[in-house]
Amino acid sequence: MGKIYTVQPIEIEIGYVTLPGTIASVAIKYKNPSKVEGSFVATLDEVNKLVKYKSLATESLVDFSDKPNGDWVFWNSFVCTDGAEFPGEPFTQTIYLEGK
Repeated sequence: MGKIYTVQPIEIEIGYVTLPGTIASVAIKYKNPSKVEGSFVATLDEVNKLVKYKSLATESLVDFSDKPNGDWVFWNSFVCTDGAEFPGEPFTQTIYLEGK
């Protein structure tokens, strides 16, 4: 995979092995380089076992952080119909300034 830049639209896909139960909602959560946590409402692709988020064409990580370049941590999060939350395994992705 090539470098990901702060000004690019966001597209995130995270795989999973099994679902923890009947899913009420799914999100991709993040911690940005400023250590602020947030989340994106995601969709569930049960055929390919993926949690997906795709931003608007004009939306980038600049819209979600005062310091968008650096190491971002992402993980999926399932909330079941009984309210139990199941976080996925986090991973780090370095985001670069445009032209660097």
